[in-house]
Amino acid sequence: MKRVTRIAGALAPLAMAALISTNAGAAGDTLRIGHYGLPPMFAQPYAVSGSQGFLPITAAFDALTYMGEDGKLAPGLAATWSNTAPDTWLIKLRPGVKFHNGKDFNADALIANMDAILNDEVVKAQQNARQVQNVASTRKVDDLTVEVKTKKNDPIFDRRLAILRPHEPGAWKDMGAQAFARKPVGTGSYRIEDWGLEKVSGTAFKEGWRPAQVPKLEIVTIAETPARVSALASGQLDIAWELGPDNQEQVARGGQFIISKMANALHFAFNNVRETAVRDVRVRQALNYAYDKDSFVKNVMRGLTPPVGQLAAGLINGSQADIKPYPYDPAKARALLAEAGYRDNLNLTIETIVAQGEYKDFAETLANDWRKVGVNPKIHVMVGPEALNKILGRDPWIGDGFVIQYQGFPTNDISTLMARHSCAYASPWFCLPAITPTIEAMETEMDPAKRADLQRKISQFYHDQAAAVFSHERMQFDGLAANVRNYKVIDQVVQWHAISFAN
Repeated sequence: MKRVTRIAGALAPLAMAALISTNAGAAGDTLRIGHYGLPPMFAQPYAVSGSQGFLPITAAFDALTYMGEDGKLAPGLAATWSNTAPDTWLIKLRPGVKFHNGKDFNADALIANMDAILNDEVVKAQQNARQVQNVASTRKVDDLTVEVKTKKNDPIFDRRLAILRPHEPGAWKDMGAQAFARKPVGTGSYRIEDWGLEKVSGTAFKEGWRPAQVPKLEIVTIAETPARVSALASGQLDIAWELGPDNQEQVARGGQFIISKMANALHFAFNNVRETAVRDVRVRQALNYAYDKDSFVKNVMRGLTPPVGQLAAGLINGSQADIKPYPYDPAKARALLAEAGYRDNLNLTIETIVAQGEYKDFAETLANDWRKVGVNPKIHVMVGPEALNKILGRDPWIGDGFVIQYQGFPTNDISTLMARHSCAYASPWFCLPAITPTIEAMETEMDPAKRADLQRKISQFYHDQAAAVFSHERMQFDGLAANVRNYKVIDQVVQWHAISFAN
């Protein structure tokens, strides 16, 4: 009989409800993973991008293209792709790929997915669907080849294919969106049996093109990081996702602490749209000089991630290796503040969430460092829904800026950052019209050398204008049991097919 137990210890109420199969891992037939939360929209294929939903959803869905460890594009369900004209792309699909229900993944299925993104009211409302809104038409060339025409030139359409995670069109139609989200039908390494808010259960898709080696999968919600670490140490989990740098020593005592690169950076985004002091570039630059990022990276991040002096993390196409971080220089910060008319009389509000990663530590460090140069900061803590409503423009910001992850996913191109952190965003918080023509030119420039030059101008402009208090690149920190082998995450995509247990 299968024995089931609850996680013991001081767990959050949601985690207390999660059931973990304690005998399965010992037998090597179930991969048990603890996560801080599962997406409220369950497994809708285009509704998630952050680690909360994106890490688990990659078990069920494959993408057409992927980012490689070197930041370059790699094949997925698309075997090859080519830009045959400025507005035309030819996509050749991988042969022999099956959906979980046995249906073929082919040109018809891809066209149906693109049609859903453009026309299905449920799908096109999902946040990642906008990545392919530039599609004008699709045409089946043969069973494994699709021609796509775009409305305007799109030099990174191949990168946008990383968000295209095909669902089986017939299952979507027959089940309806809500039922499909609880039992999704994709091509991924695991066939999901049930997707809930507290637990995801699946079995290896042996007929898949990249079948999982471990027969069963369980992902459970354990909201608090210490509880995930304890469950890993006690043998109730095989993998604990999304830990912090301070968990390294404890995890490494009996397991493995894995650091994975991400195309993300954490910064304090200035809001120069509101009538506040940060409209003055001297103030924004001063607040950069006042922040001791090297100490933060050393003491809080344990030296496990590098500081950065631009919006883009190093893996993002368009990041400039020669743009260095602002040095820590409190005297220069005071001089710039005085020049701008603020001598010990600048009141600022930092908005931040505190439930994710190092956000809270970063906000508190900023506040402490700024006080040393005569700034009077206060921290306004937001819960997740409040932050989301402000980002989407539904509610007004009250601060001078906020802590946010500058995320490169899915394109890992600087244009993804510009879509949100510029005048182009529907509800912008940072807008300097002088750079808009350069951004617009970059979006349609098909010549790689010319586009690279535009990217450089944009990155340098945002650095010089101090669009944010630049801090550090983010990493993903995971804990593994000692017997887990071949675990790898490449920019939030788990290599499910490779994971195994040692004999």
